[in-house]
This record gives sequence, structure tokens and C-alpha cells, in this order.
Amino acid sequence: MLPFQDPKLDRHEMVVIVALYENLPDGWKQALGQVNVRNKALIRIVSKDNQSALVVTSEDPALLEKAGRLIGNQALVNQLDGTEKWVDANTNVKTPDITVSRDVTLTETGDKLTGMMHQEKSYFVTLPANRFIAEASKIRLDFRYSDNLDFDRSLVTILINDTPIGSKKLTKELSNQDQLTLTIPKNLEISGNFTVTAAFDLELKSAGCIELQDQMPWAYITKDSLLQLNTKDRTDLLFNNYPNPFLRDASFNKVAVLMPDKMDSYNYLAIGNLFHLLGKYAEANTGEVTFFRDREMPAESELKQYNLISIGSYKEHSWLQKHNGKLFFKYGSDGAGLVSNEKMSIEEDYGKRIGTLQLMESPYAPGYGWLAVTGASSKYNYLASNLLATDKAKWKAHGDGVVTDADGNVEAFRFKKQAGQEGNRLIDRITERGDVMRYAVVLGLVFIMVIVSLVFLVRKYRKKRAGEE
Repeated sequence: MLPFQDPKLDRHEMVVIVALYENLPDGWKQALGQVNVRNKALIRIVSKDNQSALVVTSEDPALLEKAGRLIGNQALVNQLDGTEKWVDANTNVKTPDITVSRDVTLTETGDKLTGMMHQEKSYFVTLPANRFIAEASKIRLDFRYSDNLDFDRSLVTILINDTPIGSKKLTKELSNQDQLTLTIPKNLEISGNFTVTAAFDLELKSAGCIELQDQMPWAYITKDSLLQLNTKDRTDLLFNNYPNPFLRDASFNKVAVLMPDKMDSYNYLAIGNLFHLLGKYAEANTGEVTFFRDREMPAESELKQYNLISIGSYKEHSWLQKHNGKLFFKYGSDGAGLVSNEKMSIEEDYGKRIGTLQLMESPYAPGYGWLAVTGASSKYNYLASNLLATDKAKWKAHGDGVVTDADGNVEAFRFKKQAGQEGNRLIDRITERGDVMRYAVVLGLVFIMVIVSLVFLVRKYRKKRAGEE
């Protein structure tokens, strides 16, 4: 993402240009020719000076946004033909609502696997990035197989993301109708899209001495095979769960991007990095993303309803100055650089040469997130944003505070306490143990009986003493 005045823009053979018509450079206006975009938006492919551009423009900001949503609808874009598309107030551009089905069929018609030894069939299952597989989720594989196998050595194994979760030995008695039902382990921590693999080991007796074309082993997975999924939202504000909370069920989740008044190319590139990855996870185009410059910052009551992304250094962002005390990695009193904290010692000059990603709770409302992308200058904002630009880079960002420098050093930390989580896990472990629960109930009853007995003894003693007096 670059501003029009950036010289690097001319080096690209293909560009996407999004602008209100009044802000469109004259050269691209001439390439469009005479167009009336007062009550419409135009999406058109044009060429100029050895550059090809997809131009999106309108005089109406609402229609320009609507044209952007159309481009965010992959199904509609795949249906477009020709070099232009006009969008008006009546154009329907919304994607269908994303629904998370509890029962997921693995195969619509059934799948046959043929051949000796190890044979696999994999199924891709889509799940919004903010959701993970919860307890009591199961997979049921219905299948049949040839009866000429070496049943002492033949089995089927189910894997999720290449991790085996269970196996079953094949038997001649069940060869015409077999089934394997497994509970998906909680510790897999699967979120977003994943693959399910059914792996058969089809072994034959004396395989080297038979005509294989006559007795080739096979297995068949029936259409009754399915996943029973229980899913939950990832709510912990950790980079391990990113893009939560900025996406919910594959749609942008009330995101406000807070920018400096003066945006240079590094800050635009930082925004481009963030939305490159967020856009990969966004399947729906119905979410909300709003941009605010520092001078246009709305009232706190309005920002309460947003998940916040702030981009900018201390000196160029007065909003960040106001909330510096809430950062994990804070700026010094002069705002020249980041300073040491309980997790990391930062030398004064080094604090001016690092960028950080910090994922915290919104300063305005519980349950909403705040991602701060910041460094001593815009160059380091961009440097930090590179860690959230691609899936390949994202694995380096974990915990809730990350520091990176120009030499490629990346350090990740966790600042938010886990005490509450540990307490919940302890309760979960206790409730899962039936013997412990029974013991706790008996102990509670005994305690109540002791208290009642003491009450009666005290009352009896008081009455006896009163009679003597």
C-alpha cells in the first residue's frame, strides 16, 4: 500500500488504484476517459505508461466503499467478464453469511482406495480462523474393505493435520461394514482450516507369490463418514490466536485503525502488511473497518465499540502518547525510544532501533482488543508489521508482546497473567474426575452435619444453663 506520490509506485507493472475521483491523479483520469461517477462507482482495467491498473473510483464515498466490497466478494469477481463493472445503489455485493456447521460430511459420494500397503485419503475442512475445536468433538469413519487381507497386519489410522489420533485393526468379520469413532483430543488445539486423513495399511499374505491384478486389496470410505464438531471462539488476546479478535467467523469484527496525521510510505506499507494477512482469513465482505487519523479521533464512547489497531510512533501519534502507560513496552518521558521493563532490558540507543507488536485489552471496554504496532520511527513500525504480514512470518509472534530489530532478531514475551486460566483448568480437571467429585460431595455433607450438630449442642447448653440460673 503506497500513496500516489511515492516514486516506488511507478516501478510496478500492475497496480490497484482506489480513490475518490477528485483525488485520482490526472494521468489516470485521462486513461479512464470521460466518465460520470457522480452516482455510480466504476471498476475498470486500464493501461498507462507500461502499467496496467485496476482502477476503483467514484465521487460518492459510500459507493466507492461498495465497489470495494464487490471486489471482496470472490464469487462475484469470478463471474465478471470484460474490462469494467459499474456499481450503483441497487447493486448487491454482500457475501452469504458464514455458518459453522456442527456435522461435517467428509465425502459426498464415497471414496475408494486401491493398492497394497499404505493408502491415504485426505479431506480439507474449513473453519473460521477465530474458532477452535472444543471438547467432545468426534470423527466417525464408516468404511469397508476387501476380505483377502492379512488381518494380523492390516489397520486403519485417522490423522488430523498429520497427527494420528487413533487406529483400529481390520477384521474379516467386519470387512463389509466397519466403523471407527474417535474423540478429537483437546490438546491438538486445532483452529482454522485443517485436514483429516484416513490412512489404510492394506497388507496381503504372501504378496510376492500371487497375481496382484486378481487380488488387489481395496478400501472404501462411505458417505456416512462425518465430523461432529463443537467449536468455541478464541478469546485470549495472544498472537497465538491471531487474527482474533479482529476477525469473527471470517468477517472483520468492528476494527478501528488509528493512524498518525502525517502518513509516510512506511506507515502505509505497515497497514498493507497487516491487511494482507487479515484479508487472507476474511471470507466475508460484510465486516466493518474504519480508519481514523490522529486529528479526527472520535470520542471514547464511540471507540468503545471497536477492536483497535494503532500504527505510529510516540512522537507522531498523540493518541499513543495518551495511552503510553498501558503499553507493555513503554516509551521514555521524551518519547525518543522504548525503555526496559520487567521482561527485557533495553539499552537507550537500542530502544530507538526496534519495533514492537503489543496485543492488549482496549483501554475503553473489556472484551475488545488493542494491537499497537509501534517503534521510535515509522521505519520500525513497518519492521514490526512484517511479522504479521504472512503465515510464514506469523509463527515468530507469540505471547502478547514482540520486539524485533533490523538484524532479524525477534523476541516474544507474555505479559498477561495466566492465573485465571490455571484456576479454570484446575476446576475442569476436578469436575472430570468422578471419584474426586463423589469424595467432595461426601466431605461436604459431613461438614454440614458437623455444623448442624454444633448448633444443636450450643442451643442445648444454653437452655440447660438458663434452667440452672
